[in-house]
Amino acid sequence: MKKLISLCFIFIISVSFIACRQRPDADSASGEGDVVADTKTETRDPGPAFPDPETVRAILAGRAASERAATQETASRQPERRQRLPMLQNGEQARSFEATTLDGNTIKLNEYRGKTVLLNFWASWCGPCRQEIPHIKRIADSYKDNNDFAVIGISLDRSERAMTDFVNRQKMDWPNVFDGPSAQIASLYGVKGIPYNLLIGPDGSVIATGLRGQAIARELSVHL
Repeated sequence: MKKLISLCFIFIISVSFIACRQRPDADSASGEGDVVADTKTETRDPGPAFPDPETVRAILAGRAASERAATQETASRQPERRQRLPMLQNGEQARSFEATTLDGNTIKLNEYRGKTVLLNFWASWCGPCRQEIPHIKRIADSYKDNNDFAVIGISLDRSERAMTDFVNRQKMDWPNVFDGPSAQIASLYGVKGIPYNLLIGPDGSVIATGLRGQAIARELSVHL
């Protein structure tokens, strides 16, 4: 009898164990529980796809070609820099030029015949030029009512915008023209360094060159 009871007990335990082993499958099949959702294979975002080296080289080559074309187009719009002529000496005839002022007026040097003309070569990036400007302003103010005298500023700034901003800030109210990097007028006069001032007499001949500071006023006092 005891042996029979023991066998029955073992049978009941075995059946219960088998039922417990099968229960998760039943839950999975019915969609219940949280195991199914948590054990799904996660799909990872692979992130941005990087181009292969050949594609990168092609992109860089195309960009470089575009930049070269833009540079060439900009250069083609600028006048070719003329060969620098020898500097003029006293008594030589000034070399005529034509240019447009900031106000949009065209000036021709040969139209200034009969006047004493001060040519002032300068640039806003030039420290000595900025120091020279107050002297030029005093001279322009002193002779502003003298119809026999004129100042013409010739800027070698890298851009017309830089020249315009400086002229407006400094209130340089005499004619100023943009010679720029091409230095057409500066090369015509053999200018090697700035500031450079040149005084032209009424007959169009050079009176003095390389004047700086107070020397300009002293020279003018002799001729005006």
